[in-house]
Amino acid sequence: MPSKLLRGNVKISVVEYDAITDPTAPTSAQLNGVYSHDISCAVLDDYTLNTTGSDTDDTLTVCDVGNVQSRTFTNYEGELTGLKDADLTDSASVYNLFFRLFLAPDNKYWIVKRIGVPQATAYAAGDVVSIYSFTTDYPTNNADDGSMLSMTANLKPAGELNTNYTLGA
Repeated sequence: MPSKLLRGNVKISVVEYDAITDPTAPTSAQLNGVYSHDISCAVLDDYTLNTTGSDTDDTLTVCDVGNVQSRTFTNYEGELTGLKDADLTDSASVYNLFFRLFLAPDNKYWIVKRIGVPQATAYAAGDVVSIYSFTTDYPTNNADDGSMLSMTANLKPAGELNTNYTLGA
């Protein structure tokens, strides 16, 4: 049963691109697999992972009575900032996982967002998720005075998304 939309009820995962064979019908098994990485606890709560305004075409035909606009492409954006660990050799650190996933450019991933279920709960049939394909760019290191060290993953939309999809088994 869905819960309130609190920060603790948001899960953000990075899934290696080839692990989802059909983005129009991802499964809970794929999202819970070994190629899926839960980075929720590393991501700061001012993240961006949403659709934006769609592109439109205003081509007129002789049958159009007035101005028309046809929706063409759905646009989306993503920006994730994650904390950095002081000990970069700690392989169990979710901060280091975030760092390793987004350190290099040109890696293609699915970023998955689920809202309304406690973060630590595995993906299950019936969960509503949104998945977005991104290619990584060089990250930005953030070192403001008096704040935690962090890194912003600069993500380039790769053209595939499936929003508000109800997972199968």
